[in-house]
Amino acid sequence: MQIHTFRAESLQAALQQVRRQLGPDAAILQTREMRQGRLGIFAKPVIEVEATLGSANSAQVEHESHPAQSTLNQQPADRQTVNQQPVNQQPVNQQLAGRLRVSGAIELSAGKPHVVALVGPTGCGKTTSLAKIAASFRFQMGSHVGLVALDSFRLGAVDQLLQYADMLSAPLEVISSPEHVPAALQRLRKCDLVLIDTAGRAPRDTVHLAELHKFLQLARPQAIQLVLSASSSTAHAAQTVECFSMLKPTDLLISKLDEAVDFGSWSTLLEHASLPISYLTHGQRVPQDITPATVDRLASLLLDQQLDFQQPNFQHRAFQPVDFPREMGQLLVSN
Repeated sequence: MQIHTFRAESLQAALQQVRRQLGPDAAILQTREMRQGRLGIFAKPVIEVEATLGSANSAQVEHESHPAQSTLNQQPADRQTVNQQPVNQQPVNQQLAGRLRVSGAIELSAGKPHVVALVGPTGCGKTTSLAKIAASFRFQMGSHVGLVALDSFRLGAVDQLLQYADMLSAPLEVISSPEHVPAALQRLRKCDLVLIDTAGRAPRDTVHLAELHKFLQLARPQAIQLVLSASSSTAHAAQTVECFSMLKPTDLLISKLDEAVDFGSWSTLLEHASLPISYLTHGQRVPQDITPATVDRLASLLLDQQLDFQQPNFQHRAFQPVDFPREMGQLLVSN
């Protein structure tokens, strides 16, 4: 039985290679961290994964019986093994899925409005994601939805949200200063779900982030969803998570998966993120192009498995295609 060796800077990147070359049913024999080159402990560590297309048990027997045929024993003299882990017989996608965290769809509070704020950098898709969530709860679940705009200095953004509110028959509150927050939420007290749209902020814009924090402290939302565009680089996404931590987000919402070029590089970021992933968005249709995150879906996307977002089995029951005003679709296309 042939044993294949893969090396990469992270375990997730190595597992991606396994998934691409051997498929989702590959058996992982062992993983190890090592340092290559002549710098010894100063060399950059890499992850080595040994995998096979057969069962892990039979491969391990052959591995032990015929060590000379295994790449395990063909190590260069200057390669230092730092850490070796036991055999893991789970398929590659299951191993990655086990390292991810999700929170899934919003669950409404009983007897009171459930308040959710969307925050994130400029252009990450906050307003469009908010429209998808609002339309889903309004048209599919029959919930009474209220909208709040904390973006009054950008007339275009407020105007777009006003058009969404019209089509959803949803009340809209535009708040320009923190002291107006309690009164606005009081006027929306009969809503089942209140969604707060916020101004896009550059990750390093600490002044405006602190200003937004004051609004959110008074709004006291049950959840603060940090929206990250899958089309952005891993470095930018990591910086966004770090800088927006001052707002105390509770979840990550990953948008624009249909525009992602190298989403697999996000694997380490998502594995080590302290925030679970709530939703995945993947297009401009409302409300179809959003689905609650699951670890299996995330793992498949990170391993570059091509998922058909249009297939019914990718859609959550609460987000099935429904009849909604045609103008809403036109508005999304035009924006």
